[in-house]
Amino acid sequence: MIKATNISFGFLDDPLYKDVTFLVARNQKVGLVGPNGAGKSTLLKLILGIDVPSSGKIVNEGTVAYVPQEIKHDPILEGSNSAREYVDPNSHYKDYELLKVFSGLELTLSLDASPEKLSGGQKTKLSLAKALLSNPDILLLDEPTNFMDTAGKKWVMNFLTSYQGALIVISHDLALMDHAIDKILAVNPI
Repeated sequence: MIKATNISFGFLDDPLYKDVTFLVARNQKVGLVGPNGAGKSTLLKLILGIDVPSSGKIVNEGTVAYVPQEIKHDPILEGSNSAREYVDPNSHYKDYELLKVFSGLELTLSLDASPEKLSGGQKTKLSLAKALLSNPDILLLDEPTNFMDTAGKKWVMNFLTSYQGALIVISHDLALMDHAIDKILAVNPI
């Protein structure tokens, strides 16, 4: 569950949010929409505690996994010896289970592949695989299908439809939003 109460946040004298309150219940799937630059990604960072509201409070109940639009620098990913080590550090899954997720995400690489040598799109898909496999209570996704073709987008839609945690997803993919979302939070510039 995510509960935001009277949060305000901005940069210098430019407010993004003022006295915003919302609730994302357990198992609720929320689409976060609004124009580019309105603060959608910033709201996810506030929920994560990367940024701190100037007033108000955000409470998360449970474990949280977050995947940004693009992985630019991830010390855990870059320090992992293999894709397997990165997505399943405690070896909970069998090889075929991991490869099935990789295939669904259109990630064509071996479990032994070195994550630091991957392209930006491959790193983002690998990060998405890690988040999905971790089965968190709260999943925050920022444009999760950016690097995917139709089959990958469909796989993500089906996965999110059956996901049993709280979800906030930012996406311009209307099919994804229509298929996997219960509620919409709209960000309107102040």
